[in-house]
Amino acid sequence: MNLRKGFLLIFLFFAFSCTSKKNEEIILYNLMSNKIENLTLNIKYKDSVIDYKYGFKENYKDFDFRYYPKKDILVDEDVLYYKNKQFIHQNIIFKLYGLGKENGGVSHPRMYFFNKDFGILANATYGVPFVFLKDSISLLESEILFKKIIFKINN
Repeated sequence: MNLRKGFLLIFLFFAFSCTSKKNEEIILYNLMSNKIENLTLNIKYKDSVIDYKYGFKENYKDFDFRYYPKKDILVDEDVLYYKNKQFIHQNIIFKLYGLGKENGGVSHPRMYFFNKDFGILANATYGVPFVFLKDSISLLESEILFKKIIFKINN
């Protein structure tokens, strides 16, 4: 009887400690088309990696990537490295991630301000300006926030 309880406790420990999920509603501010869209962010915590999936309800393909905390890198189609720049929004520190030195000559470099518990705050890729927030603000406020983010990248 005690052996069964032991196996059950071990099983429950691994079942709940290896992965956990977090689902949140996110508001996407598309500053190129001046549109506001609602989407869902699913965060799945695992032992050595955190998976993020942004589920768009229309117009866009779902966007997903991984964060490796021990290496401090983001991975989607490419590996994005921490660029030693930070931006603070609502008392949350977001770190800038971008392509590595070997991709330095790309015409449209991708850059994200990211926090492991929040996800992406902004996509600062040339020609694709997006701001991802949990709170509703006006398009003008999101543009002002994005300009502050771009200023931080360039200084």
